[in-house]
Amino acid sequence: MQKPAKIVVLLTTYRLVHTRHGGQIRSAQVAKALLRAGFTVVALAIADAENCSRAHLGPHDIFFPPDSGYRLVHGVKAPYANDYLSGLYAASDEDAYRRICAALPSRIDAIILEQPWMLPVAQRLRADRHVGLLVYDAQNNETA
Repeated sequence: MQKPAKIVVLLTTYRLVHTRHGGQIRSAQVAKALLRAGFTVVALAIADAENCSRAHLGPHDIFFPPDSGYRLVHGVKAPYANDYLSGLYAASDEDAYRRICAALPSRIDAIILEQPWMLPVAQRLRADRHVGLLVYDAQNNETA
């Protein structure tokens, strides 16, 4: 009997569809390499609604709404902190977290964080379900 494929979740702050910049390209290449190696890959981005259209989202991606209270730092909009704030939004907003959980399998063998911003989400997932490894990936390996 064949063992089920290991499940890897890629958590990012940007989409992996129609990639344009280094982090997007790097994460898309990591996903492709994992798929070729026989892993099941679930990519999930908390994408900035102000910089991305719905047509460029992957099937599990979630928008970080432009009117979210999580975009504020001490009551002031902080557009240059969106990556950091999107992780807080995804882990703390109950609707966003519910949608993340609905998109992910109950067993996750590894979570790969592209940059540290989704760490609060990974920590909450680890508290709620079985998650194996937690991997931090921010190396410049776009050509892999």
